[in-house]
Amino acid sequence: MATGFRGFLIGAAIFAALLFVGCAAQTQGEIDRYYREGRYDEGLVLAQKELEAAQARTGSGSLETAAAMNMVARGYLALGDLGRAEPLLRQALAIREKNLGPTDLKVATSLDNLAQVLSDRGDWAQAEPLY
Repeated sequence: MATGFRGFLIGAAIFAALLFVGCAAQTQGEIDRYYREGRYDEGLVLAQKELEAAQARTGSGSLETAAAMNMVARGYLALGDLGRAEPLLRQALAIREKNLGPTDLKVATSLDNLAQVLSDRGDWAQAEPLY
């Protein structure tokens, strides 16, 4: 067990990580609430801010960033902007595949989200293999 100053630094790092995760979860809860209430513009603004924050905190290839990309994409989808949602869903899928492997449930969810956008756009040839 770490003691003294080293132990303090480890404890502070753990606390900071938990604080960031808590803030992200709280923000995602707010975004979900806005979307459920049909306040898509407000939710989208908050989701975009969370995406920027996630990228700054954890980098552009992190699972937290992928989750934030999905939140932004949900806002675009709710507003009918498939063109803006699709690249975000593709990026989130790539991040999840790289970090979690092809058989993870979150990867399957990302595949389904992307397939739905492609289907909605009428691009059946690209959508079908994703289902």
